[in-house]
Amino acid sequence: MDETTGAFGPDPRPTDELIRTALAQDPEGEEYWETVSLLEYRGTEEVFEAAARMCNSHIDRERLLCAGIMAWVGYTHGAYNEQSVALLIPLLEDKNSEVIATAVRSLGKRKAVEAIERILQLKDHPDEAVREAVATALGDVHYTDIPSGCLETLAEDLISLSRDPNRSVRNEATWSLAFWNEATPEVVAALQDRTKDEDDEIRADALMGLAQLRYPGVVELIINELSTREWIHDDTLDAAAITKDPRLLPILQELKEEGFESTFLDDAIHACSGNQGA
Repeated sequence: MDETTGAFGPDPRPTDELIRTALAQDPEGEEYWETVSLLEYRGTEEVFEAAARMCNSHIDRERLLCAGIMAWVGYTHGAYNEQSVALLIPLLEDKNSEVIATAVRSLGKRKAVEAIERILQLKDHPDEAVREAVATALGDVHYTDIPSGCLETLAEDLISLSRDPNRSVRNEATWSLAFWNEATPEVVAALQDRTKDEDDEIRADALMGLAQLRYPGVVELIINELSTREWIHDDTLDAAAITKDPRLLPILQELKEEGFESTFLDDAIHACSGNQGA
């Protein structure tokens, strides 16, 4: 028996018991992912081999658990990356959409550059959960050292996903674009489009991305968002802080005077006052 230690503390249960527990839990529930995390943190050869055996199972729940565990198993000691990726890639053709989506997210977490082309083929998948996973994974993978031509393709597909009819897909794609490392005209235009989205969080993420890309017109867009929306998202205030632009001070101080309480607002006022180094 090995003990797991990590974010959830020590757990003396044997690996096979933890796997049985996970298989009996709701994959959409918090307890399921806590159990998966325990197995990932444990990261032993026993865990890896048990998960690997499930990858070819005829039972959907077992393949799903395999795909989830392979995201991080062994990461604390730099083990099983190549083996995990090799097991995850075939799951991209699984008959079960939930398995596919989990495999896509896990490949993103593994920053599996070798799986990019296969992941891109799923960007128009009929299941929105798969498209959402693709948007998340492309954002994760783009930080790796990949050819510039491939990076352009990633950006194009993320831009396409940022216009998806499904809110969750648009949200993940916009969040990934918000941390893009190059202010291409196409990326900037896509983020500008999302500042007009009907969803508060998506607009806020787009503003944060434009602020980080140093888009010249972002200050006016932030002022408009703070002036015309009833709900103020923390990421909008984060965007204000990133700009450090004193033109934002009047509206930020106005919010403070009206009783709006937020550490994000305080940080934005501090940054835009020129006191960020104080």
